[in-house]
Amino acid sequence: MGDTLVLLWRSLAPVIELEREALDDPHRWTNTEALCKDATARVRAYYQKNPKPRPRSGGAFTIEDLLGRDQI
Repeated sequence: MGDTLVLLWRSLAPVIELEREALDDPHRWTNTEALCKDATARVRAYYQKNPKPRPRSGGAFTIEDLLGRDQI
């Protein structure tokens, strides 16, 4: 579930910034942002302790691979 939260936050970040600006509320979504930061740290730690081989390359999957995707 952490992967999903991280990807959703990344995808929605531009919309969230627009909403913060439109409503003049920089604190809007801060709880969700904190949750995403926590999920990112947990996913990173999980993959470090439990490496998952990538099917094509055989290399270990990392959160950086997930965040490096341009499109979901």
